[in-house]
Amino acid sequence: MLQIEVPLETSLQIAEIAQKMNVKVIFDPAPAIARRTRALLQMHHLENTDPAYADIDFATTGNLDAFKHAIRRLSGIQKEPIQLVWNKNNEKIMSRG
Repeated sequence: MLQIEVPLETSLQIAEIAQKMNVKVIFDPAPAIARRTRALLQMHHLENTDPAYADIDFATTGNLDAFKHAIRRLSGIQKEPIQLVWNKNNEKIMSRG
């Protein structure tokens, strides 16, 4: 498993060696994505600093019912997801759910 924390050149060399040996490689960007998300939340003063308070919303542009069932099956969370629809100019034109 490779991550963004490892220099890209090193990861590419390891991936080439693994390919030659018929070894599958998984690239996991999650730690770097989490850090970037936190930085953006901090930059816009949206970071939750109260560990006692947390909330979660789920939104999809896909099939709302299928998404709702997947949320419940995978997480056990019983929360209604939000349906998002954008127009051709990437402007949100509807939210429901």
